[in-house]
Amino acid sequence: MRSRKCRQVNLEELNLQFKHVDLMFECDNTIILVEKTERSKLEDLEKIDNTVEWLSRSRAQSNLKIVALVHHSRSADVDLVKALNARMSSRRRKQTVIYDVANCEENLRDKLLRKYNIKPPRRLNQHLGI
Repeated sequence: MRSRKCRQVNLEELNLQFKHVDLMFECDNTIILVEKTERSKLEDLEKIDNTVEWLSRSRAQSNLKIVALVHHSRSADVDLVKALNARMSSRRRKQTVIYDVANCEENLRDKLLRKYNIKPPRRLNQHLGI
């Protein structure tokens, strides 16, 4: 299967009045959200939730699939991982939002390409500030 190319959406340019994720990619009917953090924590979920809520209000597309990734460079908070797992199991039937974590740029690239069939930009680290 051929991987999908995506376009980056600069959320800063949209002047959103809420805390949002660091990075968003549009890939046909799939949206990739990436929250970059050194040490992931439960507060990172608030940014993801805000962005997901905004997407559901602003896009009337019923078949929209959202993949929300927490990209941490040091460590993942155990409570965050538990919260993500709980959300995944409670939404398994609908699967409108898929949550995942990545611990380095290579892991993030691998997940996007192999798990979600998304071809990330060549200079992903430029977008993530790492």
